[in-house]
Order: sequence, then C-alpha cells, then structure tokens
Amino acid sequence: MDFIKNMAMVLCLFFLVGCLKFSVGESDLKAFDINKVEFNQDTYPVVVLGGGIGGLTASIYSAQANLDSLVLQGDQPGGALTMSESVRNWPGEQDISGKQLADKIQKQAQVSGAKIISQEVESVDFDVWPYIIKTKDNRTIKALTCIIAMGAKPNMLNVSGEKEYFGKGISTCAICDGPLYKNKIVAIVGGGNAAITEASYLSNIAKQVFVLVRRDSLRASGKFVDEVLAKPNVKVLYNAQIKEIMGDGKKITSIDTDKDKLDIDGLFLAIGSTPNTKMFKDQLMLNSQKYIVLKDAQETSKQGIYAVGDITDSKYKQAIIAAGVGAQAALQVQNFLDKIGYSQSLSEKEPEKTEQETQEKDLVVQVNNKKEFEKVVLKSKLPVIVDFYATWCLPCQKMAPIFDSLAKNYKGKIKFVKLNVSDNSEVADDMNIFSVPTFVFLKAGTELKRIEGSTNYNSFKGTIDKTF
Repeated sequence: MDFIKNMAMVLCLFFLVGCLKFSVGESDLKAFDINKVEFNQDTYPVVVLGGGIGGLTASIYSAQANLDSLVLQGDQPGGALTMSESVRNWPGEQDISGKQLADKIQKQAQVSGAKIISQEVESVDFDVWPYIIKTKDNRTIKALTCIIAMGAKPNMLNVSGEKEYFGKGISTCAICDGPLYKNKIVAIVGGGNAAITEASYLSNIAKQVFVLVRRDSLRASGKFVDEVLAKPNVKVLYNAQIKEIMGDGKKITSIDTDKDKLDIDGLFLAIGSTPNTKMFKDQLMLNSQKYIVLKDAQETSKQGIYAVGDITDSKYKQAIIAAGVGAQAALQVQNFLDKIGYSQSLSEKEPEKTEQETQEKDLVVQVNNKKEFEKVVLKSKLPVIVDFYATWCLPCQKMAPIFDSLAKNYKGKIKFVKLNVSDNSEVADDMNIFSVPTFVFLKAGTELKRIEGSTNYNSFKGTIDKTF
C-alpha cells in the first residue's frame, strides 16, 4: 500500500514539474509581443551575423520558409572555408575549392531570397526586443531573431616585430599570400593540422618551407602528415620558439628563434584561433574559453538568439557541421516566430537595390600582365590607384565593393586598376608587394603612397584626397 502511495506521489510531482516547466516557457514568450513591434525598412524577422557556411545555410532555410532574412557578412565573405584550396569532404563534391563552394552556397542563399550585405557589426543590444544591431556604417537594424555565425580569428605570436611587419611578409593565410612567395623561403608556425595543410600548399610554391613547432612533437598525425613531411623542401624544427621578427623596414628578412636565426622571405601563422565573441561578453553566456554556450540545440542563453559554427565549437571546426547546425538554428527560428505569432505580412517592404545595381564596375580596369601594367599604369596621364589582390584573399573580397564605389566617385579624375598577384607575381615583385590587398597610388609612374590591408570607405577616400 505504501508503495502505491509513494508511486502516486512521484507521478503527481512529475506532472506538476512538467506543468510548471511548460507554464514558465509560455510565460517567457509574453515578453515577445509581436503586436507592439513597429516595422520599418530596417526591421527583419531573421538577421544572420556572419556570411560563412553556417550563416549562409541558415539564411537558405529561413528564406525558403518565406522569412525576410538579412545576412551581415562582415569582413570575411564565405567564411574560413574560402581559405581552403581543395575541399574533398563535402558531400556531392569530390574536389572543389573553398571559394567555389562558398560562392555556390551564397548564390543559393540569394536565389532563395536572402539579402546579403557587406557590413560589419559594431554592437548589439540583446536586452531589448526587437534586438538592436548596429553596424560600423552607422546603420541600426531591428531583429526579431538573430543567428550568430561570426566564427573565430587567428591567434598571434605577440613577439617583437610582429606588428611592424604584419602584412609585410607576415600572414595568417597561406592561400591568400602564398603565390607571392614563388621560389622563396618561408616558415610556418604551428604543429596542428592547419600548419601541415599550409606546409603542403606552400611546398608547391616556395623553394623551402620550415615548419616551426613550439614543442617537441606535432599535434597533427596521419598519412597526410607523413606525405607532407617527406617532401624534400619541407623541414620541421621542434622546440622552436620565435623571439623576434626582423626586417629591413619594408619587409621581413629573418626570424630569431631560441635555437637559431633563419633568413626567410615570409612567415605564416597557424597557431589556432579565438572566437569572435567580444561584443557578446555582457549579452550572452560564454564559457571559460569565450565560446558561446548553447542550451537548447543552437539556442543561446536568451530566447530568439541562436549561434552556429566555430563561435560555439572549439573542437569540431568543420564546414559540414556548421552547415548542419545552421539549418537547425533556422528551424528553431521558424518555431520561435510561429509561437510569438509572427507572419510575413507584418513586415512586407519594397525590395532594395543590390550592390551590383548601384555600382559601375566597368570603371575599374583589370590588368592581366606586365606589358599591360606598364601601358595602363606607368604611362597613364591620370593619377592611378592599383589594387593588388589575390583570388582567395578574404580582405580583398571585402575591399572590392569599396574600390568599385571609389572608382565611381572619382570617375574621369583617377584611374582605378586591379591586378591579381596570383597570375602576375613578377609585377608584384617589381612593386615590392608582400601582402594583399595592397593599394598603390601613382602619378606619372611614380609611387606616392600605399595602403596595406583593408580599410573603410571614408578612410580610403581621405587618403586619396590628401595624396592627389
């Protein structure tokens, strides 16, 4: 009899807890009153922060569900995958470059109806709803839901000379800058899979590749590692800590380790990454490694906000996983919006013009060889700005629309020229180009100024006005 009473009590408690849990969830949703939302051109049911594989996949799913979806792709269109020369583990693609795969997914997102713009996030306010997202171009966006897919950034060595020569022989992207080091001597710092992958790529370009491992063994292992280390121009140096990076003022010339001094032309860093969660520090729950903590599948510590990809995952940094959780986050978004009573008719707006429709890209001249460079650039009667870029360079992709806009602004006054260093390494050598993007300002064939790395429109314009 006592057993029956106890079981009855347990069942009652079970149902009571279940009912309480359900009622709390329903009560929480009362804070999201869709009838009080004032919709305008900058109000979206779904805003995706980041244009990598996870974010793009999420936008495909949400757009195909007839949800007005905005993607802020920031300074890394296509995400980290675009740095891979060859992707062989994506279902349905035996061998495809990361850039090609990302472009295909982005095109699918756009065809599905997602709007993708090249703007970086300045700040977020998740303490109010709709959530507030401000961009570095002073645009304020209201989001009913948000999917965070901002990835992680490469770690640095923090040694003497690193800041001075970053972009002048120091790089975190072998795919971007590798073509500049044909038949030269380079070094890679790192002992993981990323370092070995970069060593494999650079071994087909450079004369000598040093792999500097900061401890007594590699973290990477497997048949691929053995194949790379067997190459005659690849040499591994263990317990090699870089103490100082040296150069001639224009470019890197050597590195000083605790063992030796190496004369090199380029240094590539492959020492891991840090999640881009600084702006979410006081907004969302983060773990000890600064990654976003997930509670219910891809939902963060706040309802209606989801996170996917490398910004949540310190271990399985794979594109296919980012795509999978991106789809899952989009499905959770749909469920959340259904629960709060959202319908597309509430936020219908006139279609905006795309960036391609507002730019005149024919104002930029593409130079394809040294002979054309001499004729178009060095003999030009107009002042010239040359964009030295690489196909795989993410900052180069970010700067492309800015360069096009400036060309339109200075039409007839300044000639804007692009040159792909991957196909024109001789010209790059002649012009002392050690990183991309690099923008060189010339007048009557003489260099007056250069900008190395990415910048914003107003800063670039200010430099033009001061130079010419």
